[in-house]
Amino acid sequence: MPLSACTEAIAVPESLQQSLAAAAGRSELISLQVQAAGPAVLALGVPDVQRLRLYQWRQDQWQLIFSQDPGQPFDTRLLATPRLAVPLDLSHGEYQLYLNYYIHANGRLQPVLYNADAWARAQIWQHLLNGMLLGVMLTMLMLALLYRSVSEQAAYWAYGLLVFGHVAMLPQIEGYYFQLLWPDMPQLNQLLPLLLSSLVIGSHALFAFVFFRLPQRYPKLTLAHRLVLALLLLNLLAGGLLPSVGEHYYDELLVLVLIAFAYGMLAVLTAIRTHRDHLAGATLYLLGTFSLMVCTMLLMGLGVLGLNPFPFIDFFQYPKIGFLLETLFFSAALISKMWQFRQQQTEQRLHRLAEAAQLAQAEQERRFAEVRAADSTLRLAAASHDISQPLASLRFAIDVLKQQQAQQPLAEHIDRTIQYAQTLLSDIMQECKQSHQPGETVQLGALFHLLAAEYRPLAVQKGLQLRVVPSQLTLDTSFVVLSRILHNLLANAIRYSHSGTVLIGVRRRPQALEIQVLDRGPGLLPEQVQRLQQAFVQGGNAQAGNGVGLGLYIVQTLCAQLGYRLQVHSVLRRGSCFSILIPQAANKEFS
Repeated sequence: MPLSACTEAIAVPESLQQSLAAAAGRSELISLQVQAAGPAVLALGVPDVQRLRLYQWRQDQWQLIFSQDPGQPFDTRLLATPRLAVPLDLSHGEYQLYLNYYIHANGRLQPVLYNADAWARAQIWQHLLNGMLLGVMLTMLMLALLYRSVSEQAAYWAYGLLVFGHVAMLPQIEGYYFQLLWPDMPQLNQLLPLLLSSLVIGSHALFAFVFFRLPQRYPKLTLAHRLVLALLLLNLLAGGLLPSVGEHYYDELLVLVLIAFAYGMLAVLTAIRTHRDHLAGATLYLLGTFSLMVCTMLLMGLGVLGLNPFPFIDFFQYPKIGFLLETLFFSAALISKMWQFRQQQTEQRLHRLAEAAQLAQAEQERRFAEVRAADSTLRLAAASHDISQPLASLRFAIDVLKQQQAQQPLAEHIDRTIQYAQTLLSDIMQECKQSHQPGETVQLGALFHLLAAEYRPLAVQKGLQLRVVPSQLTLDTSFVVLSRILHNLLANAIRYSHSGTVLIGVRRRPQALEIQVLDRGPGLLPEQVQRLQQAFVQGGNAQAGNGVGLGLYIVQTLCAQLGYRLQVHSVLRRGSCFSILIPQAANKEFS
């Protein structure tokens, strides 16, 4: 435990302030009054500084007892500890110390005075906690790589990169890299905070990018995330190309803090937006992002400014807590999304099996119905043929009656009646013959206008404009089935649109035609498109009592019957295009 907290208790002589300020350029001046009971250690709480001078009031004058500059190797330190600390040869009594320093991003030091035993215990606890935290983070990284090996989702790569950034940042926060890996390369130690902090922010943005598929769902948020990544890259380049010159400085770490603050607001906005849209894992992502922002931006920022809200906690512990909470929440979000994805896959397989069984049963019933209809028409045609035989015999008898003058009016009346009956039977047999033909010629433009005339009053009632693209194309298909398909698509487009235009038309494609119904409705997510093609599933904007959720299911079934393919292209909040792709092989004629 510290012996006493260091405070600004005494005034610094003006002559010393002026001389040090002139020599240091930008720096902070702190006077300290401490109460000691023997040899002590002044812990500065940071792994390195840009500039540091420690003075002690001795023999009626200020004497320099320690100095540190960014170009000095690690072995110039008085204590070989990851964080800067200065041993003080003190006896009982009060002492006056003076600190003149400048640290990254113009932060504030919070020095603490320890006796020898308290300092040793603090170091042991610090190493123990750091080891445990690093172990947890490495475990999460291994789990991410393991999940990625059995899954095709790119989110695991992004999560692994994010955890790797945290794992790489923790030793830098403590100063282990400088002590153990490159003690003779202080310039590298000054550069690493910029690189690793940029990696953490960039990997966080990349994780949100792929986890929520931002380009497909949120174009504006996608643009904002790309802008953050570009600013991080420009700041790295500027930090290397614009070194300090005289009194003019480009402080890349200070700029990075501003970028991090802006991205923090963007990350929270993304979390809230995805949570509001009920995306998988959005709640856990929100909790992880909020934890990181509170610990690294708010609490760490207040600590750097010397306003630590919890003085008993070293403010360098806040980002570690934030990294750990974010890693745990994001890991839970990935597991939640994976579980939900597998649940959806299971439900889709069950739905496909049910649909296959229903389609097989429907196909069997259709074939039975066709056989029964063909048998009925053949029997009707045979009966008509058989009836025509006695009628022909009657015609011969009538010819005999006509030869008798007295019976001629009656014969003529009977002849006209039989001729009418024969005409009816001939028409019936002709219709039976035509019913065995596989299709009919449908003029698409005429069909579109017929459907538009039927639905235009409903569209006008909702404030929509229903437009038809004129066409002279014809198809050899079933007029009834194609009409049912387009009836369902137009009804859905008008039902779910609240403004704008509903358009129906046809386009030529290579070896195919594509009938399109476009709307300016709320749009759909890819998973919603798959769900809506199942039976009894409605869109999120459906009103109670408005449809039962069979429209797209019927369309898909009828398209399969004719050999067509239903396609859906939709952009969230921009509208949808429902199209019927008619391959040339499914028709005798395109004209």
